[in-house]
Amino acid sequence: MIDGLLLLTKNDIPFISAELTIHQPTVQEIGLIGEEAFFTGAQFLTTTKDSIEGLSAKDAEKIHNFDIIMKLVKDANQSIEAKYSKTCAESLLTLLFPEYQILFLPSMIAIVKENENHIINEKNFDEFQDILINMFCLKELAGASAPEYKAANKQAQAIIDKIKQGRAKLAKIKAQQQGGQKITILQRYISILAVGEQKDLNALSQYSVYQLFDEFTRFGLREQSDFYLQAKMAGAKDLPEVDNWMKDIHSSSE
Repeated sequence: MIDGLLLLTKNDIPFISAELTIHQPTVQEIGLIGEEAFFTGAQFLTTTKDSIEGLSAKDAEKIHNFDIIMKLVKDANQSIEAKYSKTCAESLLTLLFPEYQILFLPSMIAIVKENENHIINEKNFDEFQDILINMFCLKELAGASAPEYKAANKQAQAIIDKIKQGRAKLAKIKAQQQGGQKITILQRYISILAVGEQKDLNALSQYSVYQLFDEFTRFGLREQSDFYLQAKMAGAKDLPEVDNWMKDIHSSSE
């Protein structure tokens, strides 16, 4: 489990079993490869055997999540789509380990620099996936732990609907790719926060994904709270209570 303060302060994350640290890329750095490549790479690297359709429980016991990744890497030589996903994963890994060269080998992912060699394999891959899931808020994207908002009035509901729309599910990301639609989740979040909080776009682009999701979620809660108070002051009655906008928003995902 990764300490929330470590994530929120944009520090590098210790990847202890590989004797490495993982760089938290900023939104600006992610822009170098593009959101589509970023989310495709993240989805590729966090694929688990649970997501494989038709896999029996008996067969699942015999394989490891890393085996799935290695199979996807192997398929890259036979499928354009698989090759694209592998390329996106490589691009993402270069952001995570900017000083290293990334090599996909038959039984490992090698991360090398001069005389320094590190590997990701079956023994430490679960730890690596857990770091990625937490660092990039992938559970929130998948809707697994996204907070539910209660509308105080129609205006509040409109804001809530926009917030919910921003939390695109990973399954929907794939559908967007197939449908030719551009993925603009991070771009949209930055744009909303820049206007809603009157912040500089360039300053927001220096946020990590975790920081951006944290602030966007907190902003949504505060907007909901403000609408609720305004409605109460205007004489509205029988309004459902809303959550305290200062509540803990990470306890369910850390």
